[in-house]
Amino acid sequence: MKLCKLFSKYFPCAVFQGARACFLRDIPFSGIYFPTYAHLKEYFEDETGQTGAGGLFAAAMIAGKKSGFCYFPLTRQAVRLCFRHTRKCFAGMR
Repeated sequence: MKLCKLFSKYFPCAVFQGARACFLRDIPFSGIYFPTYAHLKEYFEDETGQTGAGGLFAAAMIAGKKSGFCYFPLTRQAVRLCFRHTRKCFAGMR
């Protein structure tokens, strides 16, 4: 019963607590990742126009590294915002 009261009291606000920070992080991250991936995927194509598994992996790895490096500080802030609220909500549960 205690768990049901906790969820009914805090669940709606807890879901959207870090949404602003997540959007500020995810939209620019995707804006860098997907065009970079598309460009690198074309770069790794062979003469028949096919990209092998290694080329796809390398394109994804390089694009993710570039995007993640630029937006890691925003990721850290989003996690802190979500954790701060969750820690308050579930402090009494063991």
